Amino acid sequence: MITNNQLHRPFSNSARLAGWLLMIAGVISLLEGWGIVLILLGAFFALTRTGISIDWENRKVRSYSVLWGIRFGKWIDMKKYEVVRINGKTLNYSTMSWTNRQLNQTEEVFEIVLLERYRDKGLLIDVAVDLETARERATEYKKLLQN
Repeated sequence: MITNNQLHRPFSNSARLAGWLLMIAGVISLLEGWGIVLILLGAFFALTRTGISIDWENRKVRSYSVLWGIRFGKWIDMKKYEVVRINGKTLNYSTMSWTNRQLNQTEEVFEIVLLERYRDKGLLIDVAVDLETARERATEYKKLLQN
């Protein structure tokens, strides 16, 4: 069984919206000849994300980035990971307007992390928006990890 989880997007919601608008403008201006550049640039901002694939049967994990819809990442062995932990995190996004007003967005998330036995550093495997969902998923991952 392979689990695929989308983790974070590197750009703010405003940048992603701008990416979608650039793609629309690129489609409209395709007849002009330079629309393909707008489509590629917009797709970069709108569609770039990070994620993780976990192959529970073969005990392998791949942290990947998606650029223009193509996944880039390398499979590694996950036998060294023994502990599942939940970390609370606050994500902050800031956007400046032309009138020098700043729009701040904050989002509370709970990250589920695989850890080596005596290490504090781990591998992010999932993100949940509330603690109860994070606990349910962490319990499920712990069972899969022990099998």
